[in-house]
Amino acid sequence: MREYKPKDFPIIKRWYEYYGTHLGDNLLPDIGFISDHAACFLMTTNSGFCFLEPLIGDPHEPEERRAELDSVIEACVQKAKELGFTQVLGLAKTESVIERARKLGFTELSTYTMLSRRI
Repeated sequence: MREYKPKDFPIIKRWYEYYGTHLGDNLLPDIGFISDHAACFLMTTNSGFCFLEPLIGDPHEPEERRAELDSVIEACVQKAKELGFTQVLGLAKTESVIERARKLGFTELSTYTMLSRRI
């Protein structure tokens, strides 16, 4: 596992394309961690909390992806702590991600609908 670098972008983009999502060149946060089969990013704010988003993995290697997700999540949480954040929030849709988050000490706050507006 290592810190994400811009040279890793084609890997992440390929994973997104498999799931039918176009990933624009400027849509990933600067802070993230990537392993061979998983990646997680830290969206920072100017307040005491930050977001873990996005979390993605290699669609072609599900066993390896599952094995590596915890380490990239925990690397982001540690980085958030180093940067002085006191709370990390995450968004999850699938039950497997929700269960993983609970296992890693996250608590469910509530259910929202995520909205987007391109500007």
